[in-house]
Amino acid sequence: MRAFGLVVIALVSMASLAFAQDSTGEAASVPLEMQVTHPNGTIVQLSAIQAGLSETVVTAQIINGFKNDIAIAKRPRDSFLRAADGTQLFISPPIDNDQFRIPAKMKVEGELVFIGRLPRTESVVLILNDEAGNDSEFSGTPRFEITIPLDEAAFSEDGLKKN
Repeated sequence: MRAFGLVVIALVSMASLAFAQDSTGEAASVPLEMQVTHPNGTIVQLSAIQAGLSETVVTAQIINGFKNDIAIAKRPRDSFLRAADGTQLFISPPIDNDQFRIPAKMKVEGELVFIGRLPRTESVVLILNDEAGNDSEFSGTPRFEITIPLDEAAFSEDGLKKN
């Protein structure tokens, strides 16, 4: 299982994606360029996604533009990937930061790890702070819902995506 790492980087704009498989049959990381801004000033930028057999990894940069600390995964099972068929893959927060807290005016980059196998689907929705969050400009638990389109033609027969 992967842990979330902290580094500084930024990306902007929107794009759709497709998964690729390497020679071992594992899905390869595919670039994304997506950005969503919350009313409190928090920015989520997605730069890659990779679907594996037991986890799906989304590479993200999160910028806390709010005046206070924020929590990206305030409650367990409140931040997840939801496939079109209703399947939910829950986030695995960092061991030492179970609410995925980000200090005020800080930017982090790393991998958001979602436990489970992504089913065959045309899109997936990244949801952060589903029940605990809100859209208020004063929120310390910003709610995000980001639809990531997937290319159906890129799925292999075993449910992984390919070129």
